[in-house]
Amino acid sequence: MSWRLADGVRWLPVDDGAIVFNPANASFADLNAPAAPVFAALLEADWSADEAARLLVDGHGVDPEAAPRLVADLLDGLRRSGMLAQDEAGGPD
Repeated sequence: MSWRLADGVRWLPVDDGAIVFNPANASFADLNAPAAPVFAALLEADWSADEAARLLVDGHGVDPEAAPRLVADLLDGLRRSGMLAQDEAGGPD
């Protein structure tokens, strides 16, 4: 499964993370340093949630058992706020 920004959503990397803004509902997400590269990787390539979790483990020392839940929570929050959409044509999740 591949991920993309929802229509009209913009994001900006900043020194300590990233800001994601949805003008349609005036919501924003302030992503911290571990979440920002996971978010960017999911947008830039056809990454699975498991591969994104591996980024947290390898790059930020997150517990391997906790990382998949953290990625799922990030994706769920961004989907619910209308910031992230899935393209069904991508590979398996």
